[in-house]
Amino acid sequence: MKTQKKYPIVVGKSLRFPFSKGILSQRLLAIGFRPQEAYRIAEAVEERLLRRRSSRVEKSQLRRIVHAMLLREYGKESADKYLEWKRVTSPILVMGDKSRVPFSKGILSQSLQASGIEPNISHSLAITIEKTLLRRDSREVTRNELRELTVKTLRKEYGASYANRYLLWRRLKEPVKPLIILLGGTAGTGKSTIGVELAHRLGITRVISTDSVREVMRIMFSPELMPTIHKSSFDAWKAYDLPKSIQEDVVIAAFMEQALRVSAGIYALMDRALNEKISTIIDGVHIVPGFIKRNYAEKALISKMVITTEDEDMHRERFLIRGQQASTRGVEKYLTNFDSIRKIQNFIVLQANMHNVPVFDNENLDQTVAMIVQHLTAFVRSQDKTSLNVVK
Repeated sequence: MKTQKKYPIVVGKSLRFPFSKGILSQRLLAIGFRPQEAYRIAEAVEERLLRRRSSRVEKSQLRRIVHAMLLREYGKESADKYLEWKRVTSPILVMGDKSRVPFSKGILSQSLQASGIEPNISHSLAITIEKTLLRRDSREVTRNELRELTVKTLRKEYGASYANRYLLWRRLKEPVKPLIILLGGTAGTGKSTIGVELAHRLGITRVISTDSVREVMRIMFSPELMPTIHKSSFDAWKAYDLPKSIQEDVVIAAFMEQALRVSAGIYALMDRALNEKISTIIDGVHIVPGFIKRNYAEKALISKMVITTEDEDMHRERFLIRGQQASTRGVEKYLTNFDSIRKIQNFIVLQANMHNVPVFDNENLDQTVAMIVQHLTAFVRSQDKTSLNVVK
């Protein structure tokens, strides 16, 4: 009998936690990698960890694995940036009520991107603000002073609308309610890449895929007890043995069965975000409009959306590109089941239309992320019951 492979567990001095592609992607984004590159590297690291005999990996060993991969593919400068990223400091200290932290152009740039400014421009604007701070006599600035300077610079360079968006998203950093973004969509639409890029722009530190939930459930439940979770979303029908009517589509029926099983884990992720008041992005094929039935409206801002790729040729090409970037992903499996993948997409879009969930066709990553940021800005504004200091 084949033994189920355990998911990698990272072990530190006093911590044990599952390996997270989202966390590693965030670190790579912070040192200058593009979202597609960051997520590809994180996937490649995950694949390597899954091939190891032991599911346990020391935190220091994980750092060496990532460093070696970056050194081989991108050179010494990028690899050393990964090791040194936490040591980069600024002569300017940002003063909070109980904290003193170095000013970070990267963190400020993320906040500026959330207000709708392109990444290259936001970085330039962050440099301008840093230069302004360096011209001051004092090397200390309060959080409120930094916020006021940012709003003033935004208004001067880009107008009041961008300044107001920035004020709105700053509120998410100190939320009364956390923001939970649920990204659904079939395989190959770019959900995970979009999730990582959104997290980077909005300053959200927690990005989780429902695939991770399913991996944990595979460890906990045998194929005999929960057969469909031991398959991919598009071939779960091969393990589907529940009674079904003649009219029922077995691909969709099995996918629904799998999604309903995984939804229990999604609830656990959302409950944790609520308890800790941490904004979170959850992406995955198992996030199906109408399947997440619990009402969290009183405790959180829940934004649901579906990512699609309507162009069949583009959708198929993404699997081919994925296969070139990471040979272990098994591109043939996706292409062989492409019709089932498209069928699941049609089902998810139908569910989205029934439940008034917005659908974004991901033809271009930057454009899609920009549209989602605009949608989230409008959503948060509509849900925000407190006053907003609007810039005239």
